[in-house]
Amino acid sequence: MLAAVDNQNVDTEVGLSYAIFNARRRPIGGYQIISWEAPLLRRVTKLSGVFNAKCDLIAYHAKKGQLVAVEVKLRPEHDATNIQHGILQAMAYGYMLQRCLDINQCLLQQQVQRCLKELCHQEVQTPKVESVAYALAAPKGYFRESLNMHGKAGGWIRKAAGIKTVSFAGFWVLGNDKVVPRRSARAGTCCPTIECDIKRIATIGELGKWCNTPQL
Repeated sequence: MLAAVDNQNVDTEVGLSYAIFNARRRPIGGYQIISWEAPLLRRVTKLSGVFNAKCDLIAYHAKKGQLVAVEVKLRPEHDATNIQHGILQAMAYGYMLQRCLDINQCLLQQQVQRCLKELCHQEVQTPKVESVAYALAAPKGYFRESLNMHGKAGGWIRKAAGIKTVSFAGFWVLGNDKVVPRRSARAGTCCPTIECDIKRIATIGELGKWCNTPQL
């Protein structure tokens, strides 16, 4: 299954997140993208005290039994899309998923099973879901520019990543921001994809070195 986006949105964060989903066979460590623009894994479920989490992507690590709420960012220069805002958004979605896990683990397992079967064509009897994490995904250029623009935010990011309520699954760095549009069956839309690798970087210090801003 491929996610289709309006042609006018190909070069936006929506287009990039759809492209990452459509290229989900590309490995990200042990993580696998299993859903996109996900309201609690694409099924609206009313749970007491929990809002429907509509994060950009959901990833799953089968061996760890871990779900990851992934926020995708593209424009580091805007307040609503800079690195601090992205981390806060991802953390909030991760917390929502953690609440769902605490309230009804069985339901979350069923939704993961549904995503694996319907979106990834994998038959899994009872997928293990034992923990939740969050991650920020963006092109390398986004992170490099973010760290150059907001270098003093390194301490804040370290503290945020150290919060124990929800684990931090790292920065997911795309080799570039090129989205390749592919023909869709629906007029005015396309099925975007990416052709670059995604590197998972665990800490802000490692990210700084990778982006050639070692002062962090």
